[in-house]
Amino acid sequence: MDFVHFYKLFQKVAEEETRIVTVFADSHWGLPADEYGFVEMFCGNKQCDCRRVFFNVMSERQGNIATIAFGWEPPEFYARWLPTNDASVIKEMMGPTLNRLSPQSEIAPKVLKLFKDVLLVDADYIDRVKRHYKMMKDYIDCQPSRKGSMLDRLKEGLSSQPNIVQIPKPLRNLNRNIGRNSPCPCGSGKKFKQCCLSD
Repeated sequence: MDFVHFYKLFQKVAEEETRIVTVFADSHWGLPADEYGFVEMFCGNKQCDCRRVFFNVMSERQGNIATIAFGWEPPEFYARWLPTNDASVIKEMMGPTLNRLSPQSEIAPKVLKLFKDVLLVDADYIDRVKRHYKMMKDYIDCQPSRKGSMLDRLKEGLSSQPNIVQIPKPLRNLNRNIGRNSPCPCGSGKKFKQCCLSD
């Protein structure tokens, strides 16, 4: 699956609505004092309706700390979507959980607890994430069907933008066969060096 950062398509909304949690020294989460940004990523596959979000948790001081997967639908939805009746697989799809395929720092489990204690209990925030998912899904579904992943199409779209800087054509000296003391080709009767060559 290809995942696209929400801010890549909706930068203004992301700037206003991305959640940043400030943790002070000696907090009960045992995390270093820092600001932790929960940057949303959603599936970029047009055929997918997984109703999940991945949070890249990062800070300016520590960089990329954790990737948390979270799905907000009930277990029955993921049982149909996968399809499977394996409760452990369904639980992992729902999350919240640390994504096993992403690199995780050693403080990632504490960041997951912070997510559960602060963000997961905020119903307004979860509604916001669902709204962001719908915005992404609507955008992706409206794109023409083409081969390649959503990420490939985004890269292609950026590279197909018209160039702002035009590369000039090489200059050609059209007078290269005219000597300095030859009559000027403009017909003035003067020598080339005293007429058009001096312009």
